[in-house]
Amino acid sequence: NYDKYFVEGDKKRATIDEFNSNNTRILNVKEVPFCIFDEVEAALDEANVEQFGNYLNNYTGKTEFLIITHKKKTMEFAKTLYGITMQESGVSKLVSVNLEEKK
Repeated sequence: NYDKYFVEGDKKRATIDEFNSNNTRILNVKEVPFCIFDEVEAALDEANVEQFGNYLNNYTGKTEFLIITHKKKTMEFAKTLYGITMQESGVSKLVSVNLEEKK
């Protein structure tokens, strides 16, 4: 039963320790091949976003992450960025950038 590994409630500010203890304990219980995070780091400051990215790097090769974010610092840890653009009204287009090729 994984219920005990999740904490409910919104926080306006959080530290990376709170993020680790509240949102990713499940990864320490059982490896999962795929994980989706929807703006989970939104309340973190820049220094803690850096720690968040480094924390996720610990799972390289074990878990693939899809992270929905608006934070540029989080995007710096990505291998590939995907986005949606609307160059003309009503027509959406998927764009992607492979950052590994750029490095």
